[in-house]
Amino acid sequence: MEIYKNHNKVYPTNTNKPIVKEVFNRAKKMGLTAQTVGSIALSGLRSTVGISDVFEEEKKTVNEGLIVFIHGLNDTVKTGNEVYRKEIERLAEGRYEILVPKVYKKGNCSLEKAAVPILREVENYIKENPGKPVQLIGHSNGGRIAAYIETKLRNKDVDIRVTGIAGIFLGSDLVTLSHTAGVVDFLNSTGLTRLFFDPTLLKELKSNSITSLVLINDMRKKITNGSREYTFYATSNDLAIPNYTSCLPVINQGEEHILLSGYDHIGIQKAVCKEEIEKVLRFMKNHKLAGNTYSPDFFPSNLAIISA
Repeated sequence: MEIYKNHNKVYPTNTNKPIVKEVFNRAKKMGLTAQTVGSIALSGLRSTVGISDVFEEEKKTVNEGLIVFIHGLNDTVKTGNEVYRKEIERLAEGRYEILVPKVYKKGNCSLEKAAVPILREVENYIKENPGKPVQLIGHSNGGRIAAYIETKLRNKDVDIRVTGIAGIFLGSDLVTLSHTAGVVDFLNSTGLTRLFFDPTLLKELKSNSITSLVLINDMRKKITNGSREYTFYATSNDLAIPNYTSCLPVINQGEEHILLSGYDHIGIQKAVCKEEIEKVLRFMKNHKLAGNTYSPDFFPSNLAIISA
């Protein structure tokens, strides 16, 4: 996506040679044929034209869907999400638009504040690309952000797949223990809480908090527009979310639950990478079948056990 946003220089009509040369150079790197780029360039070169104008049109012709990776709390885009992005770019050969956003305040805020900026990006994509599928992948706190975004798109006629990798959907007993032991109250009384975590976030991440229960309830609501698919991964060795069933929400939407052992909260990302990418690419390719129903092998099992 960056390739289209970083080239906004506009050339006058009498200096079109630089843009034509640049178009073909970049086309070669993208593996596009000279004939394809030639037709785009000829149709796009007017009185003034920017390189982004030409490639914006090409981007739309090869765009077959949107894949969004959402990182976890206080994480960055250059960890597990970067591994997924590079692998999908390699396998998909540029067929999909990939969004790896920096979550607002790294997610150290309320669920709504963290999710809304990404939601707006997804809504804009759906508006500009009607009928194209959307894949949302989130790790840890990013998992609940992905789920929140999906629930806010229930009025859109779009096929969406949601993946939660160690997603903290129903909170963590570790956070609850911190509240019970008085740790959070002490930090609040001394004003130190904000040096570590946003107070609103700490309330939301308690086990079975009001925010988490509202989210699960919204996920369970009847789907009337488009189709949905859900895959949730958890690991029994998750010290950050010792109540690992929090990562496997029951929403009665034909969701797939996959429980692993031998991996920690971070390691699970790479552990499921290959399997999850296969699922992502299969969904993106076959998101609309006859009657908007999925073939039986789309959900191989309700619960799978994988050990390291």
